[in-house]
Amino acid sequence: MEWLRPLVEKKTWDYCVVWKLGDDPSRFVEWMDCCCGGGYGLANVKVEREGQHLPPLCRDRYSQHPVRTRACEALAQFPSFMPLYSGYCFSLSLYI
Repeated sequence: MEWLRPLVEKKTWDYCVVWKLGDDPSRFVEWMDCCCGGGYGLANVKVEREGQHLPPLCRDRYSQHPVRTRACEALAQFPSFMPLYSGYCFSLSLYI
């Protein structure tokens, strides 16, 4: 994730999700980590007062921030694991 985060920080990618093969590698993949472009450039974040309803947090654990962009919303739609034969198309790209 450390290698992929700069692509999101520089706005080359909106978000990145890292999956790993599950216990039975032929059956499913499991969510490992993600990074989201919605967590960068948060200089004008409004601080909520105690007792007020807080918005849900994005799934990006490194840069925790409220769900406020389309990237955050897209990450919220991904399940924590997916069967390999679910109809989703996976694309693996590695840029060196």
